[in-house]
Amino acid sequence: MNKTRCKFVCNSYTVSGSGENRIKSFSFMPVYSGSPENEEFFKWTPGGDLSLSVVNPDVEFEPDKEYYIDIIEAGE
Repeated sequence: MNKTRCKFVCNSYTVSGSGENRIKSFSFMPVYSGSPENEEFFKWTPGGDLSLSVVNPDVEFEPDKEYYIDIIEAGE
């Protein structure tokens, strides 16, 4: 099974709609500096971006905070 751990920083988010139609959209970029761990991650994932939109009101990501993102092959 393939799996990859990435480390991204949330750049920004926007909110559109209201009530049950509220959508939060987040933008992430790979980390590249700020700590020895970030520099190590940058060696293996030097570029890319991630956009994520959610309707779940409990999902929250904060700008300038770092997050691990695990990519794991889905089973049948």
